[in-house]
Amino acid sequence: MKETNTKIKNFIINVTKEIGKYQLDNFSYTKKLKGKAKSKYFSDVLTKVDKISEKILIQKAKKIGFKGKILAEEMGKINLGNSNQRLIIDPLDGSYFYSRGIPNFCVAIALEENDKIIYATVYNPITKELFFAEKGKGAFLNGKKIKVSKTKDLIKSTIILSAYPHYEIGTIEKIFTRLMNSVGLTLLLHLVNMNLCYIADGKYDGIIGYYSILPEWDKLPGVFILEEAGGLITDINGKKWNKSTTKFIASNKILHKNLLTFCND
Repeated sequence: MKETNTKIKNFIINVTKEIGKYQLDNFSYTKKLKGKAKSKYFSDVLTKVDKISEKILIQKAKKIGFKGKILAEEMGKINLGNSNQRLIIDPLDGSYFYSRGIPNFCVAIALEENDKIIYATVYNPITKELFFAEKGKGAFLNGKKIKVSKTKDLIKSTIILSAYPHYEIGTIEKIFTRLMNSVGLTLLLHLVNMNLCYIADGKYDGIIGYYSILPEWDKLPGVFILEEAGGLITDINGKKWNKSTTKFIASNKILHKNLLTFCND
């Protein structure tokens, strides 16, 4: 099994880079690859690049003899065999930005074995930042081990507020107001996987996520990388996080209790 896992570990890293290269090669042609809306929300679009990115992964998985399951954002559930492994992929996280020519997107992949994630990658093709984590061995950025920040003071922290459009606006407004009056810098950013990786690398100190829906591919790779870097994620009440959690707080651990107060009276 160790040899098999080493093979798939290399596969995940290499296919993430390959998908990222494809996206970057086509990024200047976004006007020819316009996205179409999947729902009424501005951010929920589908481009040809999303579909082709998924096809690249599936074809490569078949080529190396992967016999598990795949959960892909566009194609859904794919069964390639009866192994206890599952790939979870967001082929183009940030499709809306990509479709508008905005350099804010990434590739995100996680591998589960017996329902536990053992590898994950998040790759920003624009900056060439490849985040990778392996169960029990930590998190890495371009091969260098990373850790969450040691920020203790809220006034010196950078906190992300990421929320679903038109969802519980009153509550989100209250959280935002509290953050603006307490922390050093509050940013409104959308890419959950990438934001979690930036907490893992100490660039940000925490994130409050407030969603009505948050599929596995939108969070699992980033969550795993964050935890392997020493970070903490819970639901907004401080309870244990799980795959169905849509409202969450992630942090460098030190600031976690403080961030919980912003979401609870």
